[in-house]
Amino acid sequence: MKLLKARETPDSYRLAVHLDETKLDNAGNPDPAFVAVYNWNKTRPGGMTKLQHLAQIRTETKALAQAEAARRNADEGTQLAGEGNTL
Repeated sequence: MKLLKARETPDSYRLAVHLDETKLDNAGNPDPAFVAVYNWNKTRPGGMTKLQHLAQIRTETKALAQAEAARRNADEGTQLAGEGNTL
């Protein structure tokens, strides 16, 4: 898993994560099907500093990305013998 982009906008933080670094397109770039974008509101929970809030966002993004990567990899399943044959 790799953080591709991290941007701050006036009202949010946006993080783009490559969920599975083994999934690349033909040009060797991250396969868009395995890139997730997470947007986080900049409103900080009571009393949190900006650094604490960013650390929390990082932790939550990592957990979400790991769960999403597991779900997407599980969706691929195992190839059945009949795949590619005419029905």
